[in-house]
Amino acid sequence: SRQNKQLQKVNQQHEDNLSLLKQFLNADNRYSYIKDSEGRFLTVNDNLCRLLSCDENSLLGKQVEEVAHHDLASLMVESDREALNELKTVEKETHWRERLYKITKFPLLLPGGTIGLGAFAEDITEQRHLERTLRENASRAAAFSHLLSSSIKNPDNQLTNALEEVCAINGSKIGVLLIIDEKTGTI
Repeated sequence: SRQNKQLQKVNQQHEDNLSLLKQFLNADNRYSYIKDSEGRFLTVNDNLCRLLSCDENSLLGKQVEEVAHHDLASLMVESDREALNELKTVEKETHWRERLYKITKFPLLLPGGTIGLGAFAEDITEQRHLERTLRENASRAAAFSHLLSSSIKNPDNQLTNALEEVCAINGSKIGVLLIIDEKTGTI
């Protein structure tokens, strides 16, 4: 009877820990899962369920090839293999359906001593777009600053310098500068 109470307490702690893990994984906006050594899902978060259009019970115990579109399953299995073969954390960026994903996969020692796999993946398409926009804006600001400083030093070359800077900003090798006479409106 005392052993039963202890066993019930241990089981309740185990269930509480699993519930806590589930809450933790679901609070994250990344896709996450844990797989066993055979590639079967042991734990999945809600985001992965939405991505695969399945509920959790439909995924647990299944391999990704059984539940995902072939192109996604192939990508997932390939990066799974890489992390398991090297037995180290693997981070990579992968394109899938016109989106860019950052994927982190890592080996896990599972109960019973077998090696499983943990994974996090997130859509970083917008982040990369923002980074590119920031780099382009910084380049434009630097070019504009350079243009202003060169205009002060050499006012006679101001239009030529402006054209060169605009070409540099746009990545163009050729530029045309049209000057309009304010009085006549002619070029």
